Amino acid sequence: MISEETLKVHNENLSNKIIFVQELQLLKIDGMDKLLESLKVEGFFKAPASTRFHGSYIGGLLDHSVNVFNEFMKFPLDLPRRTKVITCLLHDVCKTKSYISTGHNFRFNPEMKGKGHATYSISIIERFFRLTEQEKNMIKFHMGWYGIIPWMNPEYKMGDLLKGMNIKEVKALHLADELATQFIDK
Repeated sequence: MISEETLKVHNENLSNKIIFVQELQLLKIDGMDKLLESLKVEGFFKAPASTRFHGSYIGGLLDHSVNVFNEFMKFPLDLPRRTKVITCLLHDVCKTKSYISTGHNFRFNPEMKGKGHATYSISIIERFFRLTEQEKNMIKFHMGWYGIIPWMNPEYKMGDLLKGMNIKEVKALHLADELATQFIDK
């Protein structure tokens, strides 16, 4: 028999999958359906968001992405809806195959070493459609200071980060990601 907690997580995850897919399909971008199919096949909807810090459960990456979207939408930013939806829901698609189940928790997949994080997400998305420069910058710098930590495969230099974090929408995505990670994700 399924526990109430397991059933609750499953139902929340199913609701988040509907939100995720519908928000992206509503954009009517050529290539979006192929991206969504690729994410399904690659395991995005069942992937964890991390090894142990947040969303460390099956479906945690999906939940995290929707949580970031919900937090970001609270900011009074004059941005195209496309930009809001894409950057929030797809900022971490690179994590789809980043973690392997050990039975009790997850560990980093060594095959993913050196692929990057935000820049890898950008390359995955751009296999299906082009991002605007604004969308690329938002995704690239969404990690803030974490993107320059040497053991995390630095994606940019301090000077680039300082420029990036001075852009209001970049800062908002970073804050939404941090809020979701620190206070909302399970």
